[in-house]
Amino acid sequence: MLINSEMIYALQIVAYLYGSKKYVNTKRIAKDEKLSVLFVRKVATKLVNAGILTAVEGVNGGLMLKKNFPLADVVHAVGDPIVFAGRHKNKKIEKLLLDIKQRFLRTLNYTKINKISKKGFRYAESNIQE
Repeated sequence: MLINSEMIYALQIVAYLYGSKKYVNTKRIAKDEKLSVLFVRKVATKLVNAGILTAVEGVNGGLMLKKNFPLADVVHAVGDPIVFAGRHKNKKIEKLLLDIKQRFLRTLNYTKINKISKKGFRYAESNIQE
């Protein structure tokens, strides 16, 4: 199982944007969440390409969450969270790993962004220029 930095950033970004009625630029997200601006932009691009976020360019532009997605959609937008290296000779171990994977994916599918958001969007009125 691999939960990488991109997946963590993706979850932080969507949790931050949850409830926003305005576009928020990546500098604001990075500053408020204490994340790398470049990495936020990289992950945000993947989330936009996956249809999780909407992006608008310009002075009043930024990112906005399209809807309250399951966390599985967010995580899969940046990669596969469950990768097992090879097959196991011990069938009990293989069955256990498969069970762990299924439970993890089920949890991600049933948990939506609002469940990880601190209290919805916090900085709707503030804006840092890109």
